[in-house]
Amino acid sequence: MCALPFNTIDSNETPCDLYYACLDGDISWDFNGNGILGETGDNPDLAPEFIVTRASVASLTDAEYFVERIIGYESAPKLEGMSNSMLSCGNYINVYRLKNNVYISDAQWQGEYVYENSVLPNWNCTLFQLFDTYTSHPDSANYAANPEHFQTELEKGYTFVDEFSHAWTTAWGALEYSTVYTVDDASELVNCGNSIISTISCYSNAFDKNTNDTICMSEAFMRNPESGILAYFGSSREGWLSYSYYFDEKFYESLLLDNNKQFGRATAMAKSALLGATSQTNNGNHYRWLEMTLNAMGDPEMPVFTCTPQNFQNVAVTYQNGSLSVSAGLDSCRICVSSVSDYGDSYYEVVDNTNTGNFINITNDCYLCITKPGYIPYIARVGPSVYLQNESVVRDLYVFSDNSYAGSDVTTEKAQGPVIIEKGKVTNRSSNGVFIKNDFEVKLGAEIEIITNP
Repeated sequence: MCALPFNTIDSNETPCDLYYACLDGDISWDFNGNGILGETGDNPDLAPEFIVTRASVASLTDAEYFVERIIGYESAPKLEGMSNSMLSCGNYINVYRLKNNVYISDAQWQGEYVYENSVLPNWNCTLFQLFDTYTSHPDSANYAANPEHFQTELEKGYTFVDEFSHAWTTAWGALEYSTVYTVDDASELVNCGNSIISTISCYSNAFDKNTNDTICMSEAFMRNPESGILAYFGSSREGWLSYSYYFDEKFYESLLLDNNKQFGRATAMAKSALLGATSQTNNGNHYRWLEMTLNAMGDPEMPVFTCTPQNFQNVAVTYQNGSLSVSAGLDSCRICVSSVSDYGDSYYEVVDNTNTGNFINITNDCYLCITKPGYIPYIARVGPSVYLQNESVVRDLYVFSDNSYAGSDVTTEKAQGPVIIEKGKVTNRSSNGVFIKNDFEVKLGAEIEIITNP
């Protein structure tokens, strides 16, 4: 817990994940030794050396939801839910502002400012607006910015959701007609795709405020296995009406301008871009407040697909006598080979920024993974003997080996359990064929192809 520059009820006990990322200078953030961290007199380092985000989990089940969602998004994204779209939404906060001779709410004004300055110049997307003073819906007169319509839009799988409103720990609001979108609504969201939420609202990311029966908005979204919410960038304390949207703007600018699109990197760059403002005479404390209270929920290295990802089309793989030759068919790829049973301890090799790779002395069952920004990873299993046991396959998988085994008890190196091909296609190119033993299932719609002596 760190101290904020203004005196509020939480001013000396604010969660600040930046504390764990800044390792220059006095890393205790308590230069004066009074036990209160991050005060102005402590001169804390606010420039991160590492990227730190947070996983919103409170149980093994939560952790499984979080990991499965991220892995699913990275390796087998819901292509049908990818629409290169953005939902900009919210409700009056404090004032109405004049724009193009029309008075609009400050929420709409800020949403349009972020979109016009950081999104539109850098990304070709479809924008849907849902504000109290304007909506993109064709029946706008009857499509209010209320919880029902918020839920309807969130279900559509927008790539980004940019939210502007008053809020507190358990609700976004007040929306039109004094309604609120609550943690209960977030917990019931069923999203057809995947979305990343950014918000200027107060307290909606106050993960330290939860109790046995209360969680904050970010946690409600991310613990819901059907929500499709991948990440959340918002404040754990008060936002500031005239300052928060600048951080929102820098988040999208950092994300969309960068070829290496990663969620955590974009949040860190957004805050770093405004570090200089913390020294301003009149407004510095407001920026300092937001540097410390804006926290990121999600996987820091998660790549963000800002357009429908492509598949690798021309990969060529040859495995023989422990030697592996890979041609990705594209330039600027990352090719990695790692052992399966010990998670890369016995074999791990990687080559970057390449279209080919040659690997030797592969004596164990290994993963082959080819990645490139904007592409769905190409994943294969390679080695003298490849064992599929106690696992579910939910995406395309290739096997290159001398011998291949599949079933619930084909190796002693991992726990016994069935093999279920749930989605995608398994293409097995093992020289001596495939040995299948016990508890092997191919679900309707999935495929397996066995090619011997390739």
